[in-house]
Amino acid sequence: MSARTPISWVSVPIGIGIGIGLLMALAHWQRDFVAAELGLGLQTYSFAAEDRDGGRISGDAGDAPALADRLRSLRRAGRTTALWLGASQLHAINRPGPEAKLAVWVAEERARTRHGDVAYTQLSLPNAGLLELLAAYQAFRATAVRPDQVVLAFTYDDLSETALREDVIALLDTASPDLAPTGGPESEAARILQRAREETRRERRLASASAPVERSATAGTPQERLERSLVSRLETHWPAYAERHRLRSAGVAAWKLPLTSLVFHLRGRPVQRVDPGARVVNEEALGALIAQTRADGVALLVYKAPHRPGAERFYHDRNAYDAFHAELEALSAREGFAYLDLEELVPGETFGLTDQFLPDVFHFREEGHRLLGTEIDRWFEERGH
Repeated sequence: MSARTPISWVSVPIGIGIGIGLLMALAHWQRDFVAAELGLGLQTYSFAAEDRDGGRISGDAGDAPALADRLRSLRRAGRTTALWLGASQLHAINRPGPEAKLAVWVAEERARTRHGDVAYTQLSLPNAGLLELLAAYQAFRATAVRPDQVVLAFTYDDLSETALREDVIALLDTASPDLAPTGGPESEAARILQRAREETRRERRLASASAPVERSATAGTPQERLERSLVSRLETHWPAYAERHRLRSAGVAAWKLPLTSLVFHLRGRPVQRVDPGARVVNEEALGALIAQTRADGVALLVYKAPHRPGAERFYHDRNAYDAFHAELEALSAREGFAYLDLEELVPGETFGLTDQFLPDVFHFREEGHRLLGTEIDRWFEERGH
């Protein structure tokens, strides 16, 4: 027994040292891993755009106040203002180079070069449904900022999104706490958003109530307070330890993504279908946005977003996809808003890969952003802006 004691005492600090070294190496290796961007695809990252003076021209819900200030100053300067709304296609770039630029920057720069009077401001949200884009427009108009034109990037997949994320709800609460109906289109938009907000919060309360209750024998004891203090100090003074949650997410992704990829390659990628109930909710939100912009005297351009061409199997139910866009185009003729079909604007080789190593149908490289930004600004140029 006595002969083995020195070995055990030596092995403990060695094991601790190896563990610390491994944690620090993994933290350095995964320093660029962002769990929130997994859904964007392989080597696809979120970007923001600035004008030549360093002013922010794109952002998400958290940037809305700064973007509203930009719109307000542009209106005072007599510029034609275009508010570009959409989902992650607008702010994600696949395999970006050192000078990668978003489509909104391309459009802004092109307008400046040709001495056009239009200026672009973009708000985009990952997986944004039409409910959230309606909420974004309502939040801008609630702060007395109404653009001359709204450009709505319509992605068929976004018809599946019916919830409001917390930062969008917070944006609505700040801009208009009660969303009080005042009659007309504003009343309809307020009713839809109030119902969606209440439904989202109800579902989250139910999910929280059904979650298992965490219990600990040390709760409320000096041991718990000591542990919290130690953890706080470690997170503050040891960056590798503070990254432990990121490392856990990276570890889960490391085995789940290849497994999912293998299943999809063996069985084929399933066709994505839009739930009829979700479609009804989003169509209602689109109708409210159309009515509200018209009542506000704001022109509306809805475009069919670029979609990866040439796939052996279309990502969506092709018949349903085509039928909906035909209805949308017919709706534009009836309601008087502009409609632009940009589905085949971006070549297939410009698109990236998903996290399952499958062709990404939504996100593309910088060349795709150049094409999209150019096409949108060309549309404005043809109308004298």
